[in-house]
Amino acid sequence: MSDEPTPHTRTQRFAEYIRRAAAAAGYDITSPRGGGRKGLAEAAGMSPSSVSRMLAGQSMPDAGQLEPLARALRVPLAELLVLSGIVSRDALPTRSTRAAPVQPMSAEEAASTLGIRTPSRIGLFTAMVAHLQEEEKRDPTREEAG
Repeated sequence: MSDEPTPHTRTQRFAEYIRRAAAAAGYDITSPRGGGRKGLAEAAGMSPSSVSRMLAGQSMPDAGQLEPLARALRVPLAELLVLSGIVSRDALPTRSTRAAPVQPMSAEEAASTLGIRTPSRIGLFTAMVAHLQEEEKRDPTREEAG
């Protein structure tokens, strides 16, 4: 059992969900020097002060900010819509038999997810990914000799 109090307001519950999702997505939102809050703000198209208020459970993002926020955190938009109170869970369509198209993650998103934040390291990572992708295009069945 946790010593932390259970959030009671919708805004507090939303903030708790966002904090967990941000940590899972690789944003270091707890460290003052981690840059996670600023990174999340940039990725979601929000101001850093709006992100801070949201994470503190003091305010909700505007409805128009939920979609970019969901993308930045790689969480279902439907979940943010429900948690924010915009729609009820009952209003959502039941699970479809058609799978939603999966959007491939960019090398920059992968770097962020893996916690790679330094611009020079992001550059190295994306260059390596581009090289590997080119190799796959040339001969996807070839295995390199070990």
